Amino acid sequence: MSGNLVLKEQLAKYSDMQQKAFKYLFDPSIKGDLRKAMTAAGYSKDSDVYEVMGPMRDLIIEASRDFLMFNTGKAAMNLLEVIEKPGELGNNIRLKAIESLLDRAGIVKTEKVEHTGTLNAVLVLPPKEPVTLLESEPIEAEYEEIDADKA
Repeated sequence: MSGNLVLKEQLAKYSDMQQKAFKYLFDPSIKGDLRKAMTAAGYSKDSDVYEVMGPMRDLIIEASRDFLMFNTGKAAMNLLEVIEKPGELGNNIRLKAIESLLDRAGIVKTEKVEHTGTLNAVLVLPPKEPVTLLESEPIEAEYEEIDADKA
């Protein structure tokens, strides 16, 4: 099932005005402002944001993740601009924003860990079988007593 069809099915659970507010939320002129999205959908300025948009919380989070994922191309292109013009003013801030967007979209920097030195390992053995001791005769040996005070 495509993502768009799933989204339509999930939105169908809500009122027409809630659906409109959800769609306006991702409109470029609204820029994700819940209050502006609700106003554009026809809600009064006194309407409670949590009451109207709260039930769609999970849907908004999922759509936000998708929105970020769909904009990773822009972040990648901006990253190339930073590489091509490394001395440009504000590149540090741009780079942090790019990294944040890519991380949140699930595109993370891979880290290679290089192991040097000895490898410590644990060897797991099966349980021991009970040992039976054989009776033996005492061993004959010569010994010399040592005085503990002189030692």
